[in-house]
Amino acid sequence: MKKIYKVLFITAFFTLAITPFALMPFFGFQAAESDASDVSMPLMFEDHHFNSDYFTQLGDFFSKKFAFRQQFVTANATLMSKLTHTSAQANVIEGKEDYLFYGTTLDDYEGKKTMNDHQIANAVYNLKLMQETLKDKDDVNFTFTIAPNKNSLYGQYMPSGYKIQPSSRNATRLKQALKHSNVHYVDLYSIFHKRKEVLYQKTDSHWNNKGAALVQNKLLTAMHKQHTNFARLKYDIRHDMQGDLYKMLYPARKGREAQVYYKRPFTYKRIDDKDRSATTDDIYQTKNKSKKGSLLMFRDSFGNTLTPFMAEEYHNGLFLKGFRYELTQAYSDDVNADDVVIELVERNLVNLSTYTPLAPGKDYEGAFKAAKINDDVSTFSAKTEANYTMDGYRKLSGHMNPKYLKKDTTTYVHVYSGDESYIYKTYHASEDLKGKYADDGYGYYIDELALSPGKKYNVSVIYQNGKTYQETQALGHFTSAKGE
Repeated sequence: MKKIYKVLFITAFFTLAITPFALMPFFGFQAAESDASDVSMPLMFEDHHFNSDYFTQLGDFFSKKFAFRQQFVTANATLMSKLTHTSAQANVIEGKEDYLFYGTTLDDYEGKKTMNDHQIANAVYNLKLMQETLKDKDDVNFTFTIAPNKNSLYGQYMPSGYKIQPSSRNATRLKQALKHSNVHYVDLYSIFHKRKEVLYQKTDSHWNNKGAALVQNKLLTAMHKQHTNFARLKYDIRHDMQGDLYKMLYPARKGREAQVYYKRPFTYKRIDDKDRSATTDDIYQTKNKSKKGSLLMFRDSFGNTLTPFMAEEYHNGLFLKGFRYELTQAYSDDVNADDVVIELVERNLVNLSTYTPLAPGKDYEGAFKAAKINDDVSTFSAKTEANYTMDGYRKLSGHMNPKYLKKDTTTYVHVYSGDESYIYKTYHASEDLKGKYADDGYGYYIDELALSPGKKYNVSVIYQNGKTYQETQALGHFTSAKGE
């Protein structure tokens, strides 16, 4: 009898273990909890070569695509929530009164692992240079704003026990630094702090439509743009919103929460008759024939609900997602922007000191004379980007010598060959750097059309401290594109 029980137990065990994989063709391949966690079947061979990561990728694929995965994930999350009041997902924090928070905001909430002072200074420097470039180029207005992390506004619903240091948060320190600059910054924290009601979704990481309407009013008022204040209009409430954090935690559930919908309809249209409701698209271009002006807005996921309110008030609108701000889009024929807005969520503020904007600026050749210095620390590299929007531009980058970097140092890249010479202000961005000089990077995208085709150019860096200019020797060289 014991032998029969043992056989039955082993049979049951292996049946349960194999079932999720055996039933994959019928009940597997369910959608991932989020786009970032989704995977596809790996290829054993890529470009006629064996994929060395094949078995690792295959294991990851099976772990995320086995049959009934969403049901198992949901059951596990439910048990952990009921029994331990904790989240089963590392990227989701289970708060008080059923509030959910995005896990990647925890460092900001506690004031840990934040940007250093050098990175904060670089972020302000880069914002100032973008604003200056747009103004010099075509008198375009610039506005920067931060979308607050949910727990920065509603920390009372976070779990107890965290030691928080609000003064150490990236947003707190960046806002303080921006006060001493001329960057047109619009503070959104104030409009949420002034209201007792919670204007973020309970099970989502973003503001609701009422919050988005208040943000639109705050931005456009600060930009002196005539607009409709939707926040004062009547609205309906529908229980049809499923939060992004809820879907990550409970993928098999269909729970919904309340969302605000204003009764006044939007009148703008998307270019090429694309779906107007698809505001999550990376490129979202609009037109409203009854309005004036043109807007270029760089946004992240907080722009999903904000975009319609902004698009409604402009004749032309282009809304782009991405970490690299392509300011060249402001001058394109179908945009010709009057206003450029950057909306960036608090948890990603470090991007301001990481990525070099695509923003060719003013040529300073002949504007000053620089003394030559011997610099064996600074470096240089030149490369082209695979992104099609970068066609015709070459990225010049490297790290600078900390010896010549002061609090308010302006840096330039000098590109020259014979009698041909160009000098451009560089951004302080450290995308490709690690180690000792990780925060001392510079970057600039040069327009190849400004150069002679197929010609070798030397590159040096110029440091400006007050009225003193110092230039390194040639740090390297590149050959421009040969043209058509």
